[in-house]
Amino acid sequence: MSIESEVFKKMKFCKDKLLSYGFNLDGNCYKYNCKMKNGFTVKLVYDEFNTLTGSIYEPGLEEEYTNFRVESLKGEFVNSIREEYKNILLDIADKCCEKLYFMTPQANRIAKEIIDTYHNEPEFLWESAPDHAIFRHPENKKWYAAILYVDRSRIEKNASGMTEVLNLKIKEEELNKILTQKGFYQAYHMNKKKWISIMLEEIVPDIQVMEYVKKSHFYTS
Repeated sequence: MSIESEVFKKMKFCKDKLLSYGFNLDGNCYKYNCKMKNGFTVKLVYDEFNTLTGSIYEPGLEEEYTNFRVESLKGEFVNSIREEYKNILLDIADKCCEKLYFMTPQANRIAKEIIDTYHNEPEFLWESAPDHAIFRHPENKKWYAAILYVDRSRIEKNASGMTEVLNLKIKEEELNKILTQKGFYQAYHMNKKKWISIMLEEIVPDIQVMEYVKKSHFYTS
């Protein structure tokens, strides 16, 4: 994972705050330059794909300094460059971004709908799985929903990469019918007769997802 990906994980950039911070709009991109303590120049670009990339240039030269990205290099100088660059990014994250709960846009939209509807904040219970969260019924404290960041192959055979799924409780007699729908799967890490997983990759419309959230909330009460 790159330094930028690590710092801006689960972050949403606010374009007005980027401008206030000192970024300049150039076409579809926002650009920002600053000097490091040793005179090196940092050049940052936030592009139309909602990605921030950066590069560092040595004083008086047009050559890019890339050693700080080589993790195996641990010298005092390269460590200081790496640390200062990361601190610049952290300051931008603090002043120009909003913290998101989850990785995918749909997971964050569904989480907001759940919070607004049932007034339950997600609970992140596991240090070993910091991206997993559950929503708990306020009356009996039972889980009625869980958003999990998992390897896609755990849900679909021969698939690759990471994805987010929403686990919800169902009635056993509903299972077979539900699993005929695209985007619905047997539950990941839960009782496969009483729970399902919905892949949060814009396959199932939000309104339909929330219908199953409502059912799960009711079945858990």
